[in-house]
Amino acid sequence: MKLMPLDAGSSAPDATWRAYLLGLLPALALAAWLFPPEFLAGQGLFFHDGEISREISGWLFFAHDGWQRPLLYTPWLNYPEGLSIAFTDSVPLMALLFKPLAGLLPDGFHYFGLWHAVALVIQALGAVFLVRSLGCLRALPALLAAAFAVLSPLWLARFGHSALLAQGILLFALGAYFRAQRGQWSANQGTLALALICQLALLLHPYLLVMCYAILVAWLIEQWRDERRFLIQLLRLGSSVAITLLLAAILGFFGGAIPGSGAYGEQGLSLTSLWCGGYGSPWLTCEPGAGERYAYLGMGALLAIALAALLQGQRIPAALRRHAGLVLVLLLLAAFAITNRVAVGDHIVASFPLPEAMLPWVGMFEASARFIWPLAYLLTFTALAALMLRGWAGILLVVIALGLQWVDTTTRRDEIRIAARLPEPVPDPAWERALRGIAHVSIYPAFGCGDIDPLAYLPVQTLVARQHATLNTAYAGRLTSDCDVKHARLQHEIRPGQLVLAPTALPAEGLPQGMRTAAMHGQCRALPIAPVLWGVARPQELLACRSEPADQW
Repeated sequence: MKLMPLDAGSSAPDATWRAYLLGLLPALALAAWLFPPEFLAGQGLFFHDGEISREISGWLFFAHDGWQRPLLYTPWLNYPEGLSIAFTDSVPLMALLFKPLAGLLPDGFHYFGLWHAVALVIQALGAVFLVRSLGCLRALPALLAAAFAVLSPLWLARFGHSALLAQGILLFALGAYFRAQRGQWSANQGTLALALICQLALLLHPYLLVMCYAILVAWLIEQWRDERRFLIQLLRLGSSVAITLLLAAILGFFGGAIPGSGAYGEQGLSLTSLWCGGYGSPWLTCEPGAGERYAYLGMGALLAIALAALLQGQRIPAALRRHAGLVLVLLLLAAFAITNRVAVGDHIVASFPLPEAMLPWVGMFEASARFIWPLAYLLTFTALAALMLRGWAGILLVVIALGLQWVDTTTRRDEIRIAARLPEPVPDPAWERALRGIAHVSIYPAFGCGDIDPLAYLPVQTLVARQHATLNTAYAGRLTSDCDVKHARLQHEIRPGQLVLAPTALPAEGLPQGMRTAAMHGQCRALPIAPVLWGVARPQELLACRSEPADQW
């Protein structure tokens, strides 16, 4: 008996809903296995570990404040100049959704535990949308694609950087491109869909915004190749960019940050990272490169790509010509990801200088290796679709590849599961007493103005946010401050309701006058802090001064 093709007769609305509902299962199952209820409620050591505490504190300052202009701005953080929480990576989309409910939510509530589950759902649904855009319309391919998406090392490796977990938006962008390119949508519908995805990416993370715009540009190049109307494509792109700039201005993405604060090339893509899994892979243990250089696809994805290339080899040149705009744009992104300092693992094997005028602008994207993501996802899911469209034999190959992907990502999944179960640290009563009655906290030196452990700012920033007090500085991305102005405010006598902090390692002559005066009057004491990075505490002490004698607090 001849088997029916897997994509036949499955475009009815009920089949569409079945595909997406089935695609939800891997995301919900993995979220339930990884994250206990306490984690989803925002409790546990994880939420004090590394820069996620910056993201949480940004939201808390924003939630305690009234609506401002720009919308994401709050004067409570980096007081009195203020700051947009776009620069604390606080997932602006979620912040804007939850702020109207802030008065109804428990004190100290944050959405970052819940967001991890939401990001998994976005990842799974994006994969379903993409493979359906590639012609795999039945429910079983949707399930397999969603399972591959939530087992992507690209996603699992970003656990702890909340906004970058929204990689599923890249799958939606690629799906919109293919729907328009294959004629399922009109040119205007495809352009509108991709433009809307770009606006949504702005509310998630600037890196994702640039990647989504790259896919939009690829689609407009394809339209230009078909229509030969360059001005129309330029108008479409310009209209989308104008909306993005207007939205960015309304939200508060301008100001507070400077171009070129990073060093382009230091976190470039390793040439081996796509197929080297490092310690996390039981098979491909070669060194992929540390930190952002890591872009491993997973053993299952690599097998699927190899099988698809073998089985579809004769069709690849025609596909490359048909999607030349997309190929060109993604290869340019890959070149930008590799940078001018070509690395194999962590070893630089070649380098060349860039024009000085370029450095401030390319330096805005210090973690350039991330720009390989669209190409990595394109390779993975076009390979999966090519196999699944070959019928049940192809489905069987994808199931085998999925099994390999599951085994290959076991170590990382176990790490996440363990980290999500570490208990909430016990609050230090000394800090509770020190902050009682405090309306403003100042840290010396201000962030970026002195040679101290930058992680020392993070626990203080969170404590101050939970106290509903203002803070004179901010641990934030690309923040620029006038250090002289910040520090001049600390030369005066400490006022009632003010707490001033400085590292105890600073010599007395290095402290501002206000703290030296308070110390001479017995108004200071040492307070312990223990910022956490990758589960390891870094204990240190801060000198804390108030207007009252230290024995009273």
